[in-house]
Amino acid sequence: MKTKKSIITLGEKDCLEMIEKARWKDGVFCPYCKSQEVVKNGWDDSDGVKVQKYMCKHCEKTFNVKTKTIFENSKIPLQKWFTMISLLGTNSILFLSEFLNIAYSNAYRMAKKIRSVISVEEGKRILHGDIYCATAEIALFIEWHIVCYLRTRDLLFAYITVS
Repeated sequence: MKTKKSIITLGEKDCLEMIEKARWKDGVFCPYCKSQEVVKNGWDDSDGVKVQKYMCKHCEKTFNVKTKTIFENSKIPLQKWFTMISLLGTNSILFLSEFLNIAYSNAYRMAKKIRSVISVEEGKRILHGDIYCATAEIALFIEWHIVCYLRTRDLLFAYITVS
C-alpha cells in the first residue's frame, strides 16, 4: 500500500509525476493541436530535474508536461506552486510569500495565475438558489485537467440569485 505524502515533502520529480498522471491519464497529446500522434524528443533538464520533451507529428511543435499550464516558464519549484494552491484559500499572499520564502511579487503573480484559472473553470458551472458551504474540499481544474485540492477551514458563503 502506498503511503500518502504531504505537499510540503513532495520533491520536484513527485510533482511532475502528479501533473503527468492528471494531464495525460488517457495518453500523451499535443497541447497545441490535441493530436495524440507524438514522439519523445529528448529531455529538458534546465530546472535541475529531467523532464521528457515530446514533438507532435501533426503540427511539429515541441512540448513537455508543463507546456500551456500555469507552471510553464516558472523558475519557482512545483512544490511551492502546489503548496500555494493548497493554502491560497485560507491565507494571505503576504503569509504565503513568507512561508514559501519567495518574494511578495512572485507570490502575488502565482496567486493571480491560480485565481484566473479557477475563475475560468468556476464560470463554466451553473449554480441555482442559495448555496452554503462549510469546510469543503473544492476540486479545481487547472488548465489541462490538473486537479488540485483546496481545503477551506473558514465558512464559505455564496448567495446566488436565480433570474
